[in-house]
Amino acid sequence: MKYILTLLMLYLVVNTVQADALVTAEFGIEAGGSQIAFEDFEGEGDASTLTQVNALNAVLYAYIERDIRLKNLLGYRTLDIDSTETRLGQEGSLWTASVQYQGRFEFGRLAYFWAGLGLGMGLYDFRDRHKVDQDGFLSTAYKDLTGNTVSGLASINREFAIASSWLVGIGAQYEYHFNGRLSETSINLSLLYR
Repeated sequence: MKYILTLLMLYLVVNTVQADALVTAEFGIEAGGSQIAFEDFEGEGDASTLTQVNALNAVLYAYIERDIRLKNLLGYRTLDIDSTETRLGQEGSLWTASVQYQGRFEFGRLAYFWAGLGLGMGLYDFRDRHKVDQDGFLSTAYKDLTGNTVSGLASINREFAIASSWLVGIGAQYEYHFNGRLSETSINLSLLYR
């Protein structure tokens, strides 16, 4: 719990510093799916790829200028990997906070998108880690893993106005965790208010 509070405090400090420079802001939620690739943690089996990850993010776009903004995310992921003889089964959760610098790229009056790079940090918790034998019975149990990670992110986004103060958006993001254990590719839909 103290890690979650530390993560939240860091996120709030970054946003407070940004508030002095804001031209305008949009905030809302993002929801979508991710594909997360897991590396072999401790010689426990092959790398696993999971495509059905539930992702939910709180997002704040802080505009510094018309064509420059900061994308702030506070996210939560849950996952469940089925075990096989060679693949490690596990349940897990991942809390993340990130800040990305995004620029607007235009290709005409209405054709534009936002793209950027950033840094993030996360807290992961993997539990019920095990392998099963060919008959589906437990063959090996492994210790739970809890830790933190720092990551680099790249993203691309596009928003569309649906009313004077409401927008919907679509985005794609790649996140690589520098500890070498996780990487994530995600596609998200967002609902924003400005």
